[in-house]
Amino acid sequence: MFLAIVATRPSEGQEKARNDASIVRGVVISGNDSTAIPGAHVYFGETTIGTLSDMNGEYKLAVPNGMSDLTLVVSMVGYETATIEDASSVYNVYKTIQLVEKRYLLDELLVVADRSEWLQKKQLLEQNMFLSVAEEQGCSIVNINDVLIDFVDEESQSIVAFSPETMVIKNDHLGYDLRVADPHITIDKGEMTLTGELYFEDRLTSGKAVYSSKEIQKWIKNRKISWQGSIRHFWSSLIKGNLFEEGFDVAFVREPGDYREYLMGYKVEDVVEIRVADVVEQSYSIKYDKTLKISYKRETESKRYRKYLDSMGFRQQTSEEMQSGRLITKSSQTSWLAYPTDFLLVSANGLELRNHNIRKYGQWAFERVCRLLPSDYRPG
Repeated sequence: MFLAIVATRPSEGQEKARNDASIVRGVVISGNDSTAIPGAHVYFGETTIGTLSDMNGEYKLAVPNGMSDLTLVVSMVGYETATIEDASSVYNVYKTIQLVEKRYLLDELLVVADRSEWLQKKQLLEQNMFLSVAEEQGCSIVNINDVLIDFVDEESQSIVAFSPETMVIKNDHLGYDLRVADPHITIDKGEMTLTGELYFEDRLTSGKAVYSSKEIQKWIKNRKISWQGSIRHFWSSLIKGNLFEEGFDVAFVREPGDYREYLMGYKVEDVVEIRVADVVEQSYSIKYDKTLKISYKRETESKRYRKYLDSMGFRQQTSEEMQSGRLITKSSQTSWLAYPTDFLLVSANGLELRNHNIRKYGQWAFERVCRLLPSDYRPG
């Protein structure tokens, strides 16, 4: 069981004062009539560092220290994405970027004559995207009719989905409305990959509606639960050096799914290398060359998770379960991280600053879209 969510998220600190920093700046315009395009996403490819063009189409973005070979990407719903492969070629100059309007040919669109087939694909897509949250708790794709879904392999229930429009996801479980620009989703044998640019709208601060105190308290509680034991919680605790105090236990195993520790007596710091990458941005490089088994001891496995493992054939029921007819959950949540080919770049609050596409297994692969928190979330 593997999950990858590869997303570009807007960062919080691009305009910090640095006398020696380079910047990219300019204006985004339409290639059709040269009018300004406000709200275009301007970001460095394979990072979470980006900004939006203002009402005049203008943008300004600081180049992060210590990062080279960057690509500048500009995207906007309804337009073709523009890419400058060598971002350094436009450092400290005013660059006009033209976006060409997208045109959709008839044969590019998926037409499903059989509505029952489309409903089957829709159900499969939503079940996998919102796996860890019960349907009645309220996670749904608002504009599902804009999403094009097709089978890659009908027998194995492998599907691919994308949308020419921004995907809007309503998350009543955490109190966010999530927008995914240029979404592309693949689901294969219980594994899900989501790529796109993620933007969160917090209902608590948007001012668009008034919510009951009961609903607000539910969201605050659920957000804290989503944070606890998450991979961001793990990275943050690892950087601070308080894994044990935060409820984590780390072991080194031969492969994902293995419970048998083979590096006995080793501490995390003996195997995992952590270095300060940027003092100003408070980012850290993390490198390890062993498969990590991470147990979070303050929460038990849910029956929903165990049922999913059974349905996908990821585990065998124990003799005690077969005799009693009920699922027996473990007293802690377990996840595995396969070791990456390069170092990871992570912020102090556990946010991955590049699209590392780390292979995650176990509990972290189960916790999908409805458990996502915005980059500025801090547990209160």
